[in-house]
Amino acid sequence: MPGRSGPTPRAWPELERRIAKNGELPEDPAEQAAMIRLIRRREERLRRNRWWAFPLLALVFFGIPVLWFAAGNVAAGLWGLAFGAAFLGWMVWFNRRFVRRMAGMRQRIEGVGGGLVTGPAAGPAAGTAAGPGTGSVGGPVTGPAGGAEGVAPGAR
Repeated sequence: MPGRSGPTPRAWPELERRIAKNGELPEDPAEQAAMIRLIRRREERLRRNRWWAFPLLALVFFGIPVLWFAAGNVAAGLWGLAFGAAFLGWMVWFNRRFVRRMAGMRQRIEGVGGGLVTGPAAGPAAGTAAGPGTGSVGGPVTGPAGGAEGVAPGAR
């Protein structure tokens, strides 16, 4: 589309790689906003099914070895428990690692105080006196990345 700003669909994989490797931040404010949207979408997807997926996996990975123990196959039960514990532990570790990486990248883009501050609130303590997401006088923080989707960074 003419007049459209931000990354092209071909740039999305590059943004994904930057996020996955904690790479450099994009300089273009439109790319920063797109990266924030992508990060929020990925964070939501990572958290959406976690409440039921991990307990279901635990039931499968620990329920089957219990059935093997009940059937008298102790060796298979022990191997099943060891594999289940290792695999489920790896899944939880990987999920948490990726969530931390997403949150870290989002904080690097938005800034430590909840966003980039412009205007009269900008100063050495801007964004900290009234809490995250507000200017030093209690007003909303504005800037190219702080409210990229029209929502304050801490409002979700």
